[in-house]
Amino acid sequence: MAASIKTEAGLQQLDELLATRSYIGSELSASLEDFKAFEAVSHSEFKNYPNVARWHRHLAMLKVKFPYKQWPAGTALQLGKGGAAPAQAAAPKEAQPKKEAAPKKEAAPKKEAAPKKEAAKAAAPGAGGPKDEDDEAAARVQLLVGRVTKVWEHPESEKLWCEEIDCGEGAVRQIGSGLRAFYKAEDWKDRLVIVVANLKPKKLANFPSNGMVLCASNADHTDVKFVEVPAGAKLGDRVEFEGLGMDEPAPPNNCEKKKLFIKAQPHFTTKGGVCMYKGFPFTLPGVGQCTAPVADGWSLS
Repeated sequence: MAASIKTEAGLQQLDELLATRSYIGSELSASLEDFKAFEAVSHSEFKNYPNVARWHRHLAMLKVKFPYKQWPAGTALQLGKGGAAPAQAAAPKEAQPKKEAAPKKEAAPKKEAAPKKEAAKAAAPGAGGPKDEDDEAAARVQLLVGRVTKVWEHPESEKLWCEEIDCGEGAVRQIGSGLRAFYKAEDWKDRLVIVVANLKPKKLANFPSNGMVLCASNADHTDVKFVEVPAGAKLGDRVEFEGLGMDEPAPPNNCEKKKLFIKAQPHFTTKGGVCMYKGFPFTLPGVGQCTAPVADGWSLS
């Protein structure tokens, strides 16, 4: 694989493969097969291969964020004729030099590159096509798994709970949530929650709040439910919108200035009990999807 994936034909085929999926070796999670391919193409030029570039950036982020994670093996990458030709040509070169000459001179992948790129541009977002402004914003929102370690009533507000939440960052976050009408203190105890982690800190009734606990609510906000974290999730795991392609989280000031969460949040909703951004499920790679015990169409905020 390493010999053929570095060629123009191999990169073209890899780009086409990644136009319809986020990873090579699995539909849901990065795998060892992805990281093998990542190392093979790390010194390649990606300017003509936007899907490979997006995948490569995401893998680089995963390596930094989860340096000790045990990734699943994944399904082996199998390129078609165009990408495999250089590797196949090496062995029979002396025995059949003339027969090998034809596939080496094939220019079909390069000639077809333009129309294939046009097809990719026309594809839907998340299937290799260009992201719109809201997609670009959503890809930089940081949703982290956290555990509630402490909760108390806000002394100056009847609506607010004050919480300490461990998101695996080395220090707990203090967060204020207007959920006193919907949950009791015991409902919070040791609960795993999804935290919007790159919002700019602000004060809620003089309480410094650094983030937001994500919940599902009906249209008139008379019923609210926690977003539920799938079993096996670890503190600090980041939610991905499966199929969209995520980017590095924006710093809080940048998130505030560019209104990233404000642009993405109107598309946060529920379908079949699963939390969604547009048509992309909230997913913890290798673990499962985030859910909410509510009807379709509830808002997440």
